[in-house]
Amino acid sequence: MKILKTLFLSLILLIFLFVTLSFSANMVTLTWDLNTEPDLAGYRIYKSKISNNYNFIDANQRIDISSPNVNIFTFDDVESMTYFVVTAYDLSNNESETSNEVLFIADSNIPDSLTINLEVLKPGYIKITWNKINDDIKGYRLYKSNISNSYNFGNSDSYLDISSETNFIYISELPKNPATYFVMTCYDLSNNESNSSNEIIYTQDVNKPGSPKINIRVNIY
Repeated sequence: MKILKTLFLSLILLIFLFVTLSFSANMVTLTWDLNTEPDLAGYRIYKSKISNNYNFIDANQRIDISSPNVNIFTFDDVESMTYFVVTAYDLSNNESETSNEVLFIADSNIPDSLTINLEVLKPGYIKITWNKINDDIKGYRLYKSNISNSYNFGNSDSYLDISSETNFIYISELPKNPATYFVMTCYDLSNNESNSSNEIIYTQDVNKPGSPKINIRVNIY
């Protein structure tokens, strides 16, 4: 019973791999999170021209990384539209489920930048619209800041990810002060991110206008 329990925990711990992809020309570099299981033996990389269609049986169809401390591998001259997954295996040759699947597309063209517009619907509630791009756009990223032209581009904690199927978004509960600035980018299937759009600003005018001064003139006839 103890052996079964250990094997079960081993397989559970092996499952959690997350893979990222970067490339230069047609050289592709895969990186993944290191697994810290004590009896980990290494990792296996699989690639395919068809999504979720990998040969896990033939050892010639994979790359073996026989070290638990290596989490990077570079391929030379990879064809466009190639899919990759990574697995982990332990000293007993138990192999994990596959990681997330990543796709390489040989495309380094940056998408066109957007033009965005702001419409104030009521205090603290706005609608932002933009022109849709006809390229292979995967989605849009909306950045906001309390300082003009100060954005943390590329940081997933700094933007709102928006589907490519829409060209508007509603934003609510905006503060009266300070002013809120927005820019937007779009990104394609290769994760190429465009330059930022024009910057728009939302602020509430909370200052009451000055009281008018009136005079009366009586005309006596």
